[in-house]
Amino acid sequence: MEQPKELVVAELRHCPPPSIDAVADALLQLAVRDSAISQDEARNLLPKQSLAEQNSQEYLLHPNDIIEIQDKKLSVSELLEQGSKFDKTAMPDPVEGSAYGMTTAMFYHNDGLSPCIH
Repeated sequence: MEQPKELVVAELRHCPPPSIDAVADALLQLAVRDSAISQDEARNLLPKQSLAEQNSQEYLLHPNDIIEIQDKKLSVSELLEQGSKFDKTAMPDPVEGSAYGMTTAMFYHNDGLSPCIH
C-alpha cells in the first residue's frame, strides 16, 4: 500500500540533507554511468564551488563591510536599514565578490528578524 504524500513529505522533513560531497559524488556516478565517460571527465563537468562552499563555512559580515547589490555599494548596516527594499534580491557573493558573478547570492530580509545572504 502506497503511503500518503503528506506522510512521505513529513518523514523527509526529518531527514538530514545530504552533504555537498554526497551530492557531488552521486552526480559524478550518474555522469559516468549515463555518458560512458571517465571519472576524471565527469569531475570536470561538475560545477565549480566557491571558496565558502568548498570549506562549508559561514561568514559573518561586519556592519561596515561594503557589499554590492543592484549595482549599488552599501555597507551591511545600510543594507539592513533598507532590508525590505532588497528582500529576495540576487547579488554577488559578498565573500567572493562580483568577479565570481553578479547573481551568485541572494539577500533575504526575513522581516528583519534574521536577515541573511545565501
